[in-house]
Amino acid sequence: MKWLGLIASLAVLLWVQSSFAHGEGRVVIDVRSAEEYAAGHVAQAVNIPHDEIAEGVIDINAEKSTEIILYCRSGRRAELAKEVLHELGYTHVVNAQDAVGAEAMIAEHDHNAE
Repeated sequence: MKWLGLIASLAVLLWVQSSFAHGEGRVVIDVRSAEEYAAGHVAQAVNIPHDEIAEGVIDINAEKSTEIILYCRSGRRAELAKEVLHELGYTHVVNAQDAVGAEAMIAEHDHNAE
């Protein structure tokens, strides 16, 4: 089962990198544990646990100006990750609190892009 979660994470990571290559410029990061992510997550989200965010954001090749939407279960871990990303110079980072908040932000962003 652990392999399945790893394969899913790698597939999402490749999708995120492809999105950046095509200029979409937004990434949704689920900062919960790999086990929580495997149990269910926002469709567009890549999993980078909050305590690995500094290294993980480098792996997805996000520009410092990329819109980054973070979420977890309650918003606490997302806020910790947001603080780290701000310290690293990322300028458009938001804490969506939870999956429902992340999906609402994605829908709003997509609606405004139309």
